[in-house]
Amino acid sequence: MDVAQSKAFDRSIGPVACRHCDLFEVCSLIDAMPISSGLQRCPTLRTVARGEALYEAGAPAQYVYAIRKGVVKSLRPMPDSKKRIVALHVPGEVVGREAIAWSRYTHDVIAVTPVMVCELPIKPFLRSDPVLARVRSGFEQLGRAQGSDSARRNKGHTRERLDAFIGDLRARFRAHGLAAEECSFALRRRELAELLNVSSHSLGRIMEDMQPDGPIRARGHRVVLQNVA
Repeated sequence: MDVAQSKAFDRSIGPVACRHCDLFEVCSLIDAMPISSGLQRCPTLRTVARGEALYEAGAPAQYVYAIRKGVVKSLRPMPDSKKRIVALHVPGEVVGREAIAWSRYTHDVIAVTPVMVCELPIKPFLRSDPVLARVRSGFEQLGRAQGSDSARRNKGHTRERLDAFIGDLRARFRAHGLAAEECSFALRRRELAELLNVSSHSLGRIMEDMQPDGPIRARGHRVVLQNVA
Protein backbone atom coordinates (compact mmCIF):
# COMPACT_ATOMS: atom_id res chain seq x y z
CA MET A 1 0.00 0.00 0.00
CA ASP A 2 1.47 3.41 -0.95
CA VAL A 3 1.48 6.53 1.23
CA ALA A 4 -1.54 8.10 -0.48
CA GLN A 5 -3.59 4.94 -0.04
CA SER A 6 -2.59 4.69 3.61
CA LYS A 7 -3.65 8.29 4.25
CA ALA A 8 -6.98 7.63 2.55
CA PHE A 9 -7.64 4.74 4.93
CA ASP A 10 -6.71 7.00 7.86
CA ARG A 11 -9.64 9.33 7.18
CA SER A 12 -12.33 8.86 9.75
CA ILE A 13 -16.07 8.62 9.04
CA GLY A 14 -18.43 10.95 10.86
CA PRO A 15 -18.93 12.31 13.44
CA VAL A 16 -22.53 11.26 13.88
CA ALA A 17 -24.92 13.64 15.63
CA CYS A 18 -26.15 12.56 19.07
CA ARG A 19 -29.75 12.44 17.81
CA HIS A 20 -28.71 9.80 15.24
CA CYS A 21 -26.85 7.65 17.79
CA ASP A 22 -28.38 4.36 18.95
CA LEU A 23 -27.48 5.31 22.52
CA PHE A 24 -29.48 8.55 22.36
CA GLU A 25 -32.61 7.20 24.06
CA VAL A 26 -30.56 5.46 26.75
CA CYS A 27 -28.64 8.68 27.41
CA SER A 28 -31.96 10.54 27.61
CA LEU A 29 -33.18 8.05 30.21
CA ILE A 30 -29.97 8.54 32.20
CA ASP A 31 -30.39 12.32 32.08
CA ALA A 32 -33.84 11.89 33.63
CA MET A 33 -32.52 9.78 36.51
CA PRO A 34 -31.88 11.38 39.92
CA ILE A 35 -28.30 12.33 40.77
CA SER A 36 -28.43 9.74 43.56
CA SER A 37 -28.55 6.96 40.96
CA GLY A 38 -24.82 7.47 40.44
CA LEU A 39 -25.10 7.35 36.64
CA GLN A 40 -22.58 9.40 34.67
CA ARG A 41 -24.41 12.16 32.80
CA CYS A 42 -21.83 12.86 30.07
CA PRO A 43 -20.01 9.91 28.43
CA THR A 44 -16.24 10.34 28.11
CA LEU A 45 -14.77 10.67 24.61
CA ARG A 46 -11.95 8.32 23.61
CA THR A 47 -9.96 8.00 20.38
CA VAL A 48 -8.55 4.78 18.93
CA ALA A 49 -6.00 4.62 16.09
CA ARG A 50 -6.61 2.42 13.05
CA GLY A 51 -5.64 -1.17 13.84
CA GLU A 52 -5.75 -0.75 17.61
CA ALA A 53 -8.15 -2.58 19.93
CA LEU A 54 -11.01 -0.82 21.67
CA TYR A 55 -11.22 -3.90 23.90
CA GLU A 56 -10.42 -7.62 23.74
CA ALA A 57 -12.44 -10.77 24.39
CA GLY A 58 -12.26 -11.94 27.98
CA ALA A 59 -11.27 -8.57 29.38
CA PRO A 60 -13.27 -7.34 32.39
CA ALA A 61 -15.96 -5.01 31.10
CA GLN A 62 -15.85 -1.39 32.19
CA TYR A 63 -17.71 0.51 29.48
CA VAL A 64 -20.36 0.36 26.79
CA TYR A 65 -19.21 2.26 23.71
CA ALA A 66 -21.14 4.36 21.19
CA ILE A 67 -19.19 4.91 17.97
CA ARG A 68 -19.09 8.62 17.21
CA LYS A 69 -16.60 8.53 14.34
CA GLY A 70 -15.11 5.72 12.27
CA VAL A 71 -15.73 2.00 11.72
CA VAL A 72 -14.81 -0.94 13.97
CA LYS A 73 -14.91 -4.70 13.46
CA SER A 74 -15.81 -7.48 15.91
CA LEU A 75 -13.61 -10.58 15.98
CA ARG A 76 -14.78 -13.81 17.61
CA PRO A 77 -12.19 -16.17 19.19
CA MET A 78 -12.43 -19.60 17.55
CA PRO A 79 -11.62 -23.07 19.02
CA ASP A 80 -8.44 -23.27 16.89
CA SER A 81 -7.15 -20.07 18.59
CA LYS A 82 -7.75 -18.03 15.45
CA LYS A 83 -10.10 -15.05 15.35
CA ARG A 84 -12.84 -14.55 12.78
CA ILE A 85 -14.46 -11.26 11.82
CA VAL A 86 -18.19 -11.48 12.49
CA ALA A 87 -19.47 -7.89 12.24
CA LEU A 88 -18.76 -4.31 11.26
CA HIS A 89 -20.05 -1.41 13.33
CA VAL A 90 -20.59 2.08 11.89
CA PRO A 91 -20.92 5.54 13.49
CA GLY A 92 -23.98 5.73 15.71
CA GLU A 93 -23.94 2.04 16.66
CA VAL A 94 -23.08 0.61 20.07
CA VAL A 95 -20.60 -2.12 21.05
CA GLY A 96 -19.93 -3.82 24.36
CA ARG A 97 -23.59 -4.24 25.39
CA GLU A 98 -23.05 -7.92 26.16
CA ALA A 99 -20.81 -6.91 29.05
CA ILE A 100 -23.83 -5.80 31.10
CA ALA A 101 -24.98 -9.43 31.22
CA TRP A 102 -21.61 -11.19 31.23
CA SER A 103 -19.31 -8.69 33.00
CA ARG A 104 -16.67 -9.51 30.37
CA TYR A 105 -16.35 -8.73 26.69
CA THR A 106 -17.03 -11.64 24.32
CA HIS A 107 -15.27 -10.27 21.21
CA ASP A 108 -12.23 -8.30 20.18
CA VAL A 109 -13.27 -4.93 18.76
CA ILE A 110 -10.65 -3.36 16.47
CA ALA A 111 -10.62 0.03 14.74
CA VAL A 112 -10.86 -0.28 10.93
CA THR A 113 -10.39 3.49 10.58
CA PRO A 114 -9.43 6.11 13.16
CA VAL A 115 -12.24 5.98 15.70
CA MET A 116 -13.79 8.19 18.34
CA VAL A 117 -16.20 6.65 20.85
CA CYS A 118 -18.32 7.80 23.75
CA GLU A 119 -17.65 5.46 26.68
CA LEU A 120 -20.35 4.94 29.28
CA PRO A 121 -19.35 3.17 32.54
CA ILE A 122 -21.40 0.03 33.08
CA LYS A 123 -20.70 -0.51 36.80
CA PRO A 124 -23.92 1.28 37.89
CA PHE A 125 -25.96 -0.98 35.60
CA LEU A 126 -24.72 -4.08 37.42
CA ARG A 127 -26.41 -3.05 40.67
CA SER A 128 -29.76 -4.55 41.65
CA ASP A 129 -31.48 -1.20 41.81
CA PRO A 130 -35.10 -0.70 40.66
CA VAL A 131 -34.35 2.84 39.51
CA LEU A 132 -32.02 1.41 36.84
CA ALA A 133 -34.59 -1.00 35.42
CA ARG A 134 -35.72 1.43 32.70
CA VAL A 135 -32.15 2.01 31.56
CA ARG A 136 -31.41 -1.72 31.43
CA SER A 137 -34.63 -2.16 29.46
CA GLY A 138 -33.37 0.49 27.03
CA PHE A 139 -30.20 -1.53 26.45
CA GLU A 140 -32.24 -4.70 25.91
CA GLN A 141 -34.41 -2.96 23.31
CA LEU A 142 -31.27 -1.63 21.66
CA GLY A 143 -29.90 -5.16 21.49
CA ARG A 144 -33.02 -6.40 19.71
CA ALA A 145 -32.92 -3.47 17.28
CA GLN A 146 -29.27 -4.18 16.45
CA GLY A 147 -29.90 -7.89 15.88
CA SER A 148 -27.35 -9.73 13.77
CA ASP A 149 -27.73 -9.48 10.00
CA SER A 150 -25.72 -12.69 9.46
CA ALA A 151 -28.83 -14.59 8.33
CA ARG A 152 -29.31 -12.17 5.43
CA ARG A 153 -25.61 -12.25 4.51
CA ASN A 154 -25.54 -16.04 4.42
CA LYS A 155 -28.34 -16.45 1.89
CA GLY A 156 -27.81 -16.87 -1.85
CA HIS A 157 -24.76 -16.98 -4.09
CA THR A 158 -21.64 -14.88 -3.52
CA ARG A 159 -22.88 -11.94 -5.61
CA GLU A 160 -26.26 -11.94 -3.84
CA ARG A 161 -24.54 -11.97 -0.46
CA LEU A 162 -22.24 -9.13 -1.50
CA ASP A 163 -25.17 -7.04 -2.76
CA ALA A 164 -27.06 -7.68 0.50
CA PHE A 165 -23.98 -6.67 2.51
CA ILE A 166 -23.61 -3.38 0.61
CA GLY A 167 -27.35 -2.69 0.89
CA ASP A 168 -27.23 -3.31 4.64
CA LEU A 169 -24.26 -0.96 5.07
CA ARG A 170 -26.02 1.74 3.03
CA ALA A 171 -29.12 1.49 5.19
CA ARG A 172 -27.12 1.69 8.41
CA PHE A 173 -25.04 4.68 7.33
CA ARG A 174 -28.14 6.55 6.16
CA ALA A 175 -30.07 5.68 9.32
CA HIS A 176 -27.35 7.45 11.28
CA GLY A 177 -27.45 10.60 9.15
CA LEU A 178 -24.22 10.08 7.17
CA ALA A 179 -23.71 11.17 3.56
CA ALA A 180 -22.23 8.91 0.87
CA GLU A 181 -18.99 10.87 0.49
CA GLU A 182 -18.25 10.31 4.19
CA CYS A 183 -18.54 6.54 4.00
CA SER A 184 -15.36 5.00 2.55
CA PHE A 185 -13.05 2.48 4.19
CA ALA A 186 -11.06 -0.68 3.42
CA LEU A 187 -11.00 -4.29 4.60
CA ARG A 188 -8.79 -7.25 3.79
CA ARG A 189 -10.42 -9.40 1.13
CA ARG A 190 -10.19 -12.38 3.51
CA GLU A 191 -12.18 -10.45 6.12
CA LEU A 192 -14.97 -9.60 3.70
CA ALA A 193 -15.10 -13.25 2.62
CA GLU A 194 -15.47 -14.25 6.28
CA LEU A 195 -18.30 -11.75 6.77
CA LEU A 196 -20.12 -13.19 3.76
CA ASN A 197 -19.24 -16.79 4.69
CA VAL A 198 -17.78 -17.44 1.22
CA SER A 199 -14.31 -18.39 0.00
CA SER A 200 -11.77 -15.67 -0.85
CA HIS A 201 -11.43 -17.27 -4.30
CA SER A 202 -15.17 -17.01 -4.96
CA LEU A 203 -15.21 -13.40 -3.78
CA GLY A 204 -12.19 -12.59 -5.96
CA ARG A 205 -13.98 -13.82 -9.09
CA ILE A 206 -16.98 -11.62 -8.33
CA MET A 207 -14.74 -8.62 -7.64
CA GLU A 208 -13.25 -8.90 -11.13
CA ASP A 209 -16.65 -8.00 -12.58
CA MET A 210 -17.30 -5.01 -10.30
CA GLN A 211 -17.27 -1.52 -11.83
CA PRO A 212 -14.25 0.59 -10.71
CA ASP A 213 -16.55 3.51 -9.86
CA GLY A 214 -19.00 1.30 -7.95
CA PRO A 215 -19.39 1.03 -4.18
CA ILE A 216 -16.75 -1.71 -3.88
CA ARG A 217 -13.50 -2.50 -5.68
CA ALA A 218 -10.38 -4.58 -5.23
CA ARG A 219 -6.99 -3.09 -4.41
CA GLY A 220 -4.45 -5.87 -4.06
CA HIS A 221 -5.38 -7.98 -1.05
CA ARG A 222 -7.70 -5.28 0.22
CA VAL A 223 -11.27 -4.37 -0.67
CA VAL A 224 -12.22 -0.69 -0.74
CA LEU A 225 -15.80 0.28 0.05
CA GLN A 226 -16.39 3.79 -1.26
CA ASN A 227 -19.31 6.21 -1.02
CA VAL A 228 -21.30 3.35 0.48
CA ALA A 229 -24.26 5.41 1.67
